[in-house]
Amino acid sequence: MRETSPVTRRRRAPRKASSQNKNLAENVPEDDIDTYNVAASAVKALQAADNSGNSDPDFEEGKIKDIEEDKDDHSFEDEDNVADELGEYDIPIEVDEEEDSFEEEKRPKKKARRNTSKKTTNTIRKPAKAKSPAKKDRLVRALKDLSSARDKICRIYGSNEDRLLELAKIKEGFEEYMFDFPAENISNSSAYYIPKVTPSGKENIYDQLHSKLVMNKWFPISETKYQGEFKLRDEPLELQIGDVQSTINTFDKIEFPVFPNYERKGFVYNVGGMITDIAWLNQDQDDSQYLAVAVSQYLDEPSNNELRTFNSVSHTSNIQLYRLNPETLTFDLMQKILHNSGETWNLKWHDGYKSPESLGLLFFVTQDGCVKYIDFPREMPEENKIILYEDINTSIRVPNNIITSFDFTSPSTIVCGFRDGFVAEFDILDDLCIPSFYEKVHESYIFNIAYAYTDYEMPLVATSSIDGNVFSFNPRDVAMTRTQVDQRFRGGNVDPMVYSPLLYSFVYSDGATTARAATPHGLFAVHQLGTMSGTLNSIATSKRHPFNLFVESDGSVHIDNLARRMLTGVRNMSDALKYCKLWKWDYDRIDKTYRLDHNYDVFKSSQVGPTKMRIDIPGINVTSVKWNETEKAGTFYAFSNAAGLLVIEKLDSIK
Repeated sequence: MRETSPVTRRRRAPRKASSQNKNLAENVPEDDIDTYNVAASAVKALQAADNSGNSDPDFEEGKIKDIEEDKDDHSFEDEDNVADELGEYDIPIEVDEEEDSFEEEKRPKKKARRNTSKKTTNTIRKPAKAKSPAKKDRLVRALKDLSSARDKICRIYGSNEDRLLELAKIKEGFEEYMFDFPAENISNSSAYYIPKVTPSGKENIYDQLHSKLVMNKWFPISETKYQGEFKLRDEPLELQIGDVQSTINTFDKIEFPVFPNYERKGFVYNVGGMITDIAWLNQDQDDSQYLAVAVSQYLDEPSNNELRTFNSVSHTSNIQLYRLNPETLTFDLMQKILHNSGETWNLKWHDGYKSPESLGLLFFVTQDGCVKYIDFPREMPEENKIILYEDINTSIRVPNNIITSFDFTSPSTIVCGFRDGFVAEFDILDDLCIPSFYEKVHESYIFNIAYAYTDYEMPLVATSSIDGNVFSFNPRDVAMTRTQVDQRFRGGNVDPMVYSPLLYSFVYSDGATTARAATPHGLFAVHQLGTMSGTLNSIATSKRHPFNLFVESDGSVHIDNLARRMLTGVRNMSDALKYCKLWKWDYDRIDKTYRLDHNYDVFKSSQVGPTKMRIDIPGINVTSVKWNETEKAGTFYAFSNAAGLLVIEKLDSIK
């Protein structure tokens, strides 16, 4: 049989360089010139071997010597471009069957030409393209495109090392806990504690504001006058906690009984009216904890004309201040404040207002369309236990419009949402009350507004509206930076939305039953936290731990760990992230008894389904939920319902 030479001459010769190819190097980019020279040298060597019949030293005995390249300076894509310019040369080369100089590629292989020798014939091919992990600029449109936890965290949080270190501490300290956490992990001395200063707490502005607060007109009143101005529930309520039946009067509390399987620390308190909002005072000056409760006298009447929010309404409303002892669970009523500004909500304490004479400064939105703030003295004489405000001069308002929500952006500025979809920022130290900007963001009523405070990015504000949209924007340029956070939802609910400072995430509802989360750095990656059985009314986050609380219109209270959702990959979420029902209010129409179910119930986060519209008893509707964010009582939380029943519990760590 006729033997074949190492390089067969009868194959088609390489095409000759035309006049256009003579200056081929001139068309090669500067970054690819080295790659071009390497490839051109290899081609010339092959041409010389083909014409002279002598083997090139680089191709002795039919084996190809490796050509070393600088991989840091040349990518696979660049080599492909050069190969396209030079063309592909089908020059057969004899290679032993047991030795192949090319890696096996996952592509359809060409049929090898028949050869009578025992050696096979391969062809030089283009280098294989890099796989997706090496392609840093690949297009990512949704969360599902980020399969690994590392890719996901870098895309939704960025690459700042300080921020990633904080996230690593949160992951290590809290990820293993499903529905509870050790109290020592949130102490200031803990290795997992990350101090987060709220916008209002960055500076003490007591001296600048105190001179304005003395202009408010108030005077003390008697208990008889208080009852004449504000009607509370006279008759007691029948209450059943677990299997224990009892009766609870107004301004009375009942501690949790001993349950059959476990112990829970807390109590139920009757404020005597519908609770519209609550807020814990964030201070560690003493062992006592303080809770402000906004109460309406229009209880058991959800369709009362006095409760409308689209128009300005003025009537007598009440704010009650309570003091809690975390050790003994004593709960004392410190002060009752009456005002004629209508119902109040969006209660927030100013963390930077500190003085030995003052307990705190409370901000709130009123039904007459304003943001108002009042001071609570640290020492309250007995004659000042009940006071009536004739006029609250410390207020923010805009003519012919109604403020519906607000949040702090600095110790002296707040950003407000309005009834007609506008957003404005105000300086509370400005006597003229002129907004720094007044921009149209939504088409209708803004339910909630949240400010994302972080040391690693530009400021960002998020808003939710009855028009079904959730938008975010930079307050420095609203029109150019406005971005839709999620798809448009069906409006009609309160659309709760809060900011979780530890996870740098907005946590919000879809206007119905689903809870979601998104980071300001990666708004495209929307994380679904879970679908509840009722409409979400309120959400609570804490600056000391990553656990969320969700309350519903059907009386349920749920808890989940946001770190398990945000700091893990997208796979197996139904096993990694679950949420637990802590409590469930119910009402017996026959016995006229409010029942508080203490049994836990665990749900998977992947639980989805159509929204079920149900009509429940108005009293079991949970209106507000808040975490205590102090070091000494950071495991306490409180939630309230429309019947005026306030529940406070200490979340004990599971050993």
